[in-house]
Amino acid sequence: MVSTSSRPLFLFALLASLSLLLVLGLGWLVQWGQGSQGITTEASITPFRWQAVDGVAKRSDAEPHYTYLFLGLFSCSQVCPLRIGQMVALERSLEAEERLRQLPVRFLFVTLDPRGDTPSLRHQLIDSRSSRFHSARMEVAALSRLQHQLRDRPLGEAGEHGGALYLLDPQHRLRRIYSAPQLDPQRLLDELATVSHSNT
Repeated sequence: MVSTSSRPLFLFALLASLSLLLVLGLGWLVQWGQGSQGITTEASITPFRWQAVDGVAKRSDAEPHYTYLFLGLFSCSQVCPLRIGQMVALERSLEAEERLRQLPVRFLFVTLDPRGDTPSLRHQLIDSRSSRFHSARMEVAALSRLQHQLRDRPLGEAGEHGGALYLLDPQHRLRRIYSAPQLDPQRLLDELATVSHSNT
């Protein structure tokens, strides 16, 4: 039972606590909203080397592209099939958009499990989809450096990892980070149009 003399202090403390919870809640909602729509950034990413399914070594900056980049593994049963499916849907939407169809866009899957994700499996699930799709194997040090720059969570013992989809521009700047489970292809295309327009 709160005494009459201490009631104002109690009400003040209660209101202060509720205000703090409201501020924290709003902050969380803002972060969640940014993640669902795509976090905007212009961080520079160091060009990296990767190995294609045919064993040929390539550089990420060898040809200027808008690159949708995803780091994952085929044994993942949750976010990875979802992200790969989203990239496929995004390419279909891209091909239907006359304003964006001619943009040099590629979809790059970087394996986190080079032993399990064999070249033949990568070709079957990624590279064979279209000329825009590529799968990559990276050396451990190069992959670690890329994950650090992207702030992508490294692969854990239980198979957990970051799972975000990244958009790099031809100048190798990280322009968008998509971390929400569900992504709207049309919204991604609109943001691609915005990014490409800012590069002209």
